[in-house]
Amino acid sequence: MGRLSVETKTHILPLLLNLSKDSNPSIKSSAIRTLGIFSQYSSQCFTDTFILDACVGITNGLDLKQVVAVRIQASWSVGNMTDSLIHDEGWKDKVPLLYESVVVAIEGTEEVKVNALLALYKSVLVAMEDIEKVKVNAFRAAGNLLHVLTDEIYMYLKCEHGVIEKICSKLAKYINVGIMKGRVECLLCLL
Repeated sequence: MGRLSVETKTHILPLLLNLSKDSNPSIKSSAIRTLGIFSQYSSQCFTDTFILDACVGITNGLDLKQVVAVRIQASWSVGNMTDSLIHDEGWKDKVPLLYESVVVAIEGTEEVKVNALLALYKSVLVAMEDIEKVKVNAFRAAGNLLHVLTDEIYMYLKCEHGVIEKICSKLAKYINVGIMKGRVECLLCLL
């Protein structure tokens, strides 16, 4: 991704974002998977707008109204995106972008970015109730999101939406049931 020219990136990335909204499930799932692959690269390759747009594009694929193949690719992609948030130095610099957006929105100055962040948490929460192939990556994403929480975001999500408690409850519940891969992901989340 770092070797692509700026001109190539400006053509490919908007195309992928548009294809992630396509009505054809094969096209949509392929575009979402590609966004998940791109999210593994350093965020120095991307603009802040792309990161927020990719977040929305990927999380829209987790909607239960989507075809199973789309949801599987979206859960894998959200897992990759959140892995990058905690492991890649370039992405770590972008974590405050998502969190500052929430702080700004609490003050009532910008709502769009709150929806992207909240959509990420809520989509992961919904995916944790889906089929096994979706759940295991949702657990991975949930653990990553819990690891990068700040006090301000925790209080916002806890007080306003109860999302954090629901995620922790589902992780704790799943440790004793389900497939082993899902159990391992749950245990890793709680470490």
